Amino acid sequence: MHDKFRFIQDAYAAYERQEITNGNVPRNISCINPDIAEWVKTKFLMKKQIQTSYNLTREEAKELCSWMNPQVYIRDKTKICHYSVEEIEEKVAVLYDKRTNVILKCEAAKMLGVSVDTIPSLVNAGFLQEVKFMKKIYLCKKTLNNLQKGFDAKSLTSDANCVSWGRLFDKYRTSGLCVVDLIYLLSSRKIAAYSLFQSNKVSDFYFMPGDVEKIILYITERTINKRGYCLGQAAKAISVGERTVHKLIELGLLNPIKAAANNNRRKEYFFNIEEIEAFHRKYITPKEAEKVYGKSQNYFRNLVFRGKVDNVLSGTCSKVLLNRREVMEYMRLKR
Repeated sequence: MHDKFRFIQDAYAAYERQEITNGNVPRNISCINPDIAEWVKTKFLMKKQIQTSYNLTREEAKELCSWMNPQVYIRDKTKICHYSVEEIEEKVAVLYDKRTNVILKCEAAKMLGVSVDTIPSLVNAGFLQEVKFMKKIYLCKKTLNNLQKGFDAKSLTSDANCVSWGRLFDKYRTSGLCVVDLIYLLSSRKIAAYSLFQSNKVSDFYFMPGDVEKIILYITERTINKRGYCLGQAAKAISVGERTVHKLIELGLLNPIKAAANNNRRKEYFFNIEEIEAFHRKYITPKEAEKVYGKSQNYFRNLVFRGKVDNVLSGTCSKVLLNRREVMEYMRLKR
């Protein structure tokens, strides 16, 4: 070529080098320049090549490509994206890390030995953590592993005198027992778990009788704090019978916070804990007074008969209920 037009050739060569560097060359450039084609293959990949080269699913390859800025080559209205191998390597490492740290909810349920329907409750309780990966919701595998390590199930040689996980639910499900409660007690080390197979599946766990009592006590206290005392619990707390509680309601001495019909169409009462405690501080039965003052129950009944103290239930029923302050004052004067 004449030197007069050398500058045109040099400018085109510089432009060609810049386009190659940017990846703006077709994959079939080997028909024109084999050296450039080989260079492009080592520096850039297309989406399908990324999927096969890194053993990715179609969805993973699509997600990976959305994280990168490809060099776009357009020829005859066809859009071709070239992704830098260097950037691909960096993003694939991130993708692998995320993929190894997530687990499907069904897989987590199988590892824990619970139903899939239980997983949302464990997430809400903070035992498991949800993470978003590839526009889907998974569970963080780290939180699952930490949860299972926290169980620290001890080895068991025989299941004699132990209660299995399944048997526990068969017996106490109607009491309000749920999986989240047991996992809370296990992870907080309030109870201990035992396993015949050195398994971290909760469905393989066994519990000692003492720990079963702790479980039932926890459920009872939680239920009371949530809904208040039921009729039987209120009667026990103030040392009277359930019929007497009905009389106290009729007299207005006790006011239930809720009265609803149960499945047998019988009315169920629930009482505020503070009200029951206040009632107990104000009134005392002869049976309780016997324990407090060391006198017989008849002694306190005779006090009512002789008019020394008043019976709160007088004219309502044959039971005796005394004002605690009156009894205290009378016993103080008798000394």
